[in-house]
Amino acid sequence: YVALSYCWGGDQKHKTTRQHMPTRTIASSELPKTIQDAVHVAWELGQKYLWVDSMCLIQDDEEDKAREMAQMPQIYNSAVVTILAASAERASDGFLHPRPEPQVFQFSMQVGNEKAEVYGLEADDFGFPTPLDRRGWCLQERVLSNRILVFDRRHIRFKCTCARAPGRVHTDGWTSQAEGRSDFDSLIISKKESLRDIWNPIVEDYSQRQFTIASDRVVAISGVAARLASQVNDMYLAGHWSSSLPHDLLWQRKWDGATCRLFDGPTWSWTVAAGTVKLFKESTDTHSQERIAVFCDAKIELQHEAAPYGAVKQAILTVK
Repeated sequence: YVALSYCWGGDQKHKTTRQHMPTRTIASSELPKTIQDAVHVAWELGQKYLWVDSMCLIQDDEEDKAREMAQMPQIYNSAVVTILAASAERASDGFLHPRPEPQVFQFSMQVGNEKAEVYGLEADDFGFPTPLDRRGWCLQERVLSNRILVFDRRHIRFKCTCARAPGRVHTDGWTSQAEGRSDFDSLIISKKESLRDIWNPIVEDYSQRQFTIASDRVVAISGVAARLASQVNDMYLAGHWSSSLPHDLLWQRKWDGATCRLFDGPTWSWTVAAGTVKLFKESTDTHSQERIAVFCDAKIELQHEAAPYGAVKQAILTVK
């Protein structure tokens, strides 16, 4: 099957609910344009099935959503490819459109004794964040996928995270230095890396993203946490890891002039605060590494037992 990562852009009339699930029938013409385009791409790739979150999760059944969200690592990892509708602001936009012609300009310059021709590309929106780069759920959908097919405004890109060789990004258009943005090439912890080396940059990127439902902030990164947890002997605590405590209690929210809203959850976790956060980075200075507190224990009460890396009802840390 093929999976789809896209921006909803508001409530979805076609979404699956308990009321109409037993007799679910929907004509393709009634689907939003983005899903119609994804069906077309999946069919052209020779695949019969398409996984779409708004249709494959029962949207008004919290137990079903919690259970299925816990399966996100397997869902995206096992897909033949994940389609990223990067250029679509909302589900109704679609992503299979004629491309705008790039504005290329040329000028000559002297390099030593040689003349050179320089070609430039008008910036426009090239290299800037796409709608998917601003949505919270889309980060884990991207990094959990082994293969992604990105439909951007100016070009299509294919990337396979299984490949280790340079140039593993294939494109039919222009490339840019922003090519690796938010890819976090692999969630596999190497011998040269620690859990924090991978987790902290992901959190900082993730925390600046937007959520239609504010409480999803602690949930929409749970698939990444589950994937990393399978590789380490560590305890996940509402956005933090026990091996990084108590240092990570020193997280900071980037000041943007807005009021810091607090969401449901433990007040010591970055997941309760709106806005971009930065996790603590240990200094090489020996004095700054002197420990004045030690993490002892934690008691976590989950909202859903089927989602061990999801939302919590209560979480208590013990430090000394």
